[in-house]
Amino acid sequence: MGGFALDIDNTDSRSAVLFNGAKRLTLTAKGVALLAQCGHIPDISIDEIKDKNKADGLAKLLVCIQAGWMIIQVISRTAAGLPTTLLEVHVVAHVVCALIMYMLWWHKPRQVTSPTILKGDWLPLTAYMYLASQMSGKVPQGKFAMFRFATPELEKLAYFEAKTTRPEDIDQVNHCDRAQSRGAGHLSLRPTIQNSEQEGEATLQDPETEASSELKRLAEEALLLYPILQTRFAPAREGNISGATYRMPYVTELLQTHALDWPNDGLLRRTQSLIMGMVLWGASTVYGAIHVAAWDYFFPSQLEQLFWRLSSIWVTFCAAFWLITNLLAHVFPFIDKIWVAYNKRTLGWFSTVVISLLCILCGISYIVSRAYIVVEAFVSIRNVPKGVYDTPAWSQVFPHL
Repeated sequence: MGGFALDIDNTDSRSAVLFNGAKRLTLTAKGVALLAQCGHIPDISIDEIKDKNKADGLAKLLVCIQAGWMIIQVISRTAAGLPTTLLEVHVVAHVVCALIMYMLWWHKPRQVTSPTILKGDWLPLTAYMYLASQMSGKVPQGKFAMFRFATPELEKLAYFEAKTTRPEDIDQVNHCDRAQSRGAGHLSLRPTIQNSEQEGEATLQDPETEASSELKRLAEEALLLYPILQTRFAPAREGNISGATYRMPYVTELLQTHALDWPNDGLLRRTQSLIMGMVLWGASTVYGAIHVAAWDYFFPSQLEQLFWRLSSIWVTFCAAFWLITNLLAHVFPFIDKIWVAYNKRTLGWFSTVVISLLCILCGISYIVSRAYIVVEAFVSIRNVPKGVYDTPAWSQVFPHL
């Protein structure tokens, strides 16, 4: 977990109600950047960061040596003409991935369980960041609710600038949810004006509670205290409701319940899904290629050898296919638009059916192939050539790691 967090319990007696019972709010990378823009740069020393690391350079080096020894053993056995088991090949595939991960994460503190608590009187700013984050919204109910995301409360609001009310517009709404103006404008629910000839009235968002009203008031206070926040709203435009000029918010993830281990909208530079796809499918391609290298190894039966070859080829082919597809979609945006349209269910029914069938068939067969490789790696050791117990003479010089 780790990260930077705001201790809500010690901020204000109202905090538990305002933030839906949360005792601690974790800042995203964008949240930390916003604090810095508002003049609240966390004063964290390098020693404090290093102190959270549960593994020093020596511990990481020993792990890499132990993992690398496995690769050296397999290479030396192959060079000496000694047989290698499928289980060793399978382990090498995972060792290669582990070594790459260790190199990329060498300077990253490991096993950080507790966040760094930031202290300060930031209740108004915290209220604004909370409203801008998904944790402030409610997940829609109904079918497939687990696949839906909450809409941040700030996305339902607009920043209204002070302006003289036009009498002819007053009759267009039954209620205009306005907070008391503080000279620089206010946050208000975004009204939706329907055709007056059909309905004769406006429809508004869900009614607010006392807690949400207080959050809005605190967010308005933050907009006055930190003018930089007003740059997080779109340019002003004229509305037909009470002659008000309003600005729509740019919503980004600023707070979360805990630090996430997966790329998300809270990162400073959002990792594009296509790039992430290329990285993951590239790793899968290497994984499959290592298993293809065991093409002529000893197998207990010819049928198992055939299935191994087919499975390893299919894993490599699928991974390489999606790697190339993601690369082409990254280079040629129109390909990515097809996939986006498919996800939004706006593609034609025939294309949707074809893509769905391909994804389902390829996905199931890919999972089955990966599962067979894992199972066969262990099952095959029931019958192995006697030479697998021999070791190259030079390796006896070194102690067993």
